[in-house]
Amino acid sequence: MMVMAALTVYTLDKKVVDLNKVDAIGDYFYKEGFEILLKHRLTGSQKAAYSRLLVSKGWQSDIKEPGAMVIALDLNPIKPSNVVLEYYPQLDNARIFYKDRVKDIIRVNRTPVSKPVFLSGRIISNFTRKYCSLRERLLVQHERQDLVDASLNTDEAWEYLHRILPSRITEIKNKISKLSRGYQAPFPVKRRIYGQDRNAKIEIVAYRGGEAICKTFKPGREDIFNRELQGLKLSGKINEIPRLFEYGENWILMAYHERKLRLQNFALIPMKYVNKIFDALEKIYDEGYAHMDFHIGNIILTKSGDVKIIDFEDLHQYKEKPASFKESYDIAGITNRDDMPLEPPRTYQYWYPLIGLKFDSIYNDHFIIQHLKRSLYMVRILADTYITGPVKAVKAWLKVIIAGYRIKLNNKIHPRKSIHPFNIIPWNQPRHKKKFPAIRRKVL
Repeated sequence: MMVMAALTVYTLDKKVVDLNKVDAIGDYFYKEGFEILLKHRLTGSQKAAYSRLLVSKGWQSDIKEPGAMVIALDLNPIKPSNVVLEYYPQLDNARIFYKDRVKDIIRVNRTPVSKPVFLSGRIISNFTRKYCSLRERLLVQHERQDLVDASLNTDEAWEYLHRILPSRITEIKNKISKLSRGYQAPFPVKRRIYGQDRNAKIEIVAYRGGEAICKTFKPGREDIFNRELQGLKLSGKINEIPRLFEYGENWILMAYHERKLRLQNFALIPMKYVNKIFDALEKIYDEGYAHMDFHIGNIILTKSGDVKIIDFEDLHQYKEKPASFKESYDIAGITNRDDMPLEPPRTYQYWYPLIGLKFDSIYNDHFIIQHLKRSLYMVRILADTYITGPVKAVKAWLKVIIAGYRIKLNNKIHPRKSIHPFNIIPWNQPRHKKKFPAIRRKVL
């Protein structure tokens, strides 16, 4: 069965071309899970064809002048949610919205997050943007984006290519066919496990009368494949890692363990699971490795109550193992600058809000002391949520209201210089005073 991939055409503003950021943006999309088929700078005739296409189709574009196009293929498209489809009914891949982070790469006309923006007749501050609905956040991102535009679906992407780059269509089709053929599991697929899937897809397949997990990696991810394989090979020594069955050129077959409980359902992770989780992580340290992406989503609690650790794509082998587990990269962070991993690790700071104990308390304190400390931690969290939090919310809304009145006052005093609704106004902007033109004295 052929993979249902999603094709996207990203149109970049001329500013991006002038700053020589086309390659950087292509690398960003590749890192986020896209296969880059083509990066092309538009000529004058192609820019004119782009404008004619928008006019004929009645499409709107965020960019002022097109400068280049990036043709990207997503072998693992993410299904848009119902809220997103309400605003973009023709969208076929939610990963398209990663284009909204391009400004962080270009760092041109960035919107400071500490300043308010207008949205539907009211101001959205940093506080309110954090807690506003998904519909409002989508509108905020849409209005802020003006350096990159994207086709909404595969049909629209082919329309762009037929009108603007007809000479490259055969080349692009051949690349798509080659990538799709090399991205198939060698076993009968029962169902797909959906996630971010930036580097690989995970499927439940039929294997020897039962079920197993087949992880198939995208082309060009050989380093990630090798790290995953190295981590699963430790299953012969560490029971908390799923058993490795077989592997091929770009796929790995491992034991399937169904999740019994999801740790996200707990206010704090029960201590019986905490001990098992960190005992398993310590075994990985004893073998001379750091997991580097150790978080709740990469832990499975089986029906028998055992813990299984998965996802070794960021596995790091120490050149010189730290002196103790407490000093390992997964707990303390990078402690040896001469042994730098590819990605920064998740440290124990990530786990502290989920456990409510410092790392030393897990191993040294009596279980009664542990429960008392966790209870005090929950009391403090509840106090912040129901007492301190609402007070901060009221203060934030007062700042929003004051800023709104300042903007309205500025528009009344200077009607010709009224502030555009989506412009950014600092909190501490002084109130403009009416200025009178200087009077020229007559020279006698």
